[in-house]
Amino acid sequence: MAEQDEDRSAGESRGALAPAALWPLVITVAIGLAIWLVPASEGVDPSAWHLLAIFVPTVAGFIAKPLPMGALAIIAITLTVITGTLPLGKALSGFSSGTIWLIAAAFFVSRNLFSTLTHYANGPATVLYGTGYVSMGAWWGVGFTTSVVNIVIWVGVGSVWWKVVGLL
Repeated sequence: MAEQDEDRSAGESRGALAPAALWPLVITVAIGLAIWLVPASEGVDPSAWHLLAIFVPTVAGFIAKPLPMGALAIIAITLTVITGTLPLGKALSGFSSGTIWLIAAAFFVSRNLFSTLTHYANGPATVLYGTGYVSMGAWWGVGFTTSVVNIVIWVGVGSVWWKVVGLL
């Protein structure tokens, strides 16, 4: 315990970026700067090239995870406005699309499904099952029921969506 206090007093704060996470951040920023500084090819609009220079490192950051995905997305949107690549209204126009919110809802639902499949799932499952508060049979029953309900919802929403886009 005393060693941890000494480490923090030596300038290492609780919220500081760990050295291991610093390299993915440096690489992500370097990718963006490299694309930004290369001149756009003939026939390519400079603002489109700058948008590419913001988009590619954002996707690379999603993969390398130097920061949480939400923070990277907000930084990318802010950079598009600050650099003049896109006006504010156009940079935020994607949030008015129902498709974007459908994709976000799919992420939320998939997180819900994956956290109910087994007794080793994230969330309270490990505590409830590990302490013996819930039996394995009961936990698998709840997980199976929730999974079936989620799949029914996915098929229902999916079939309506397929009809809207003309695939069904």
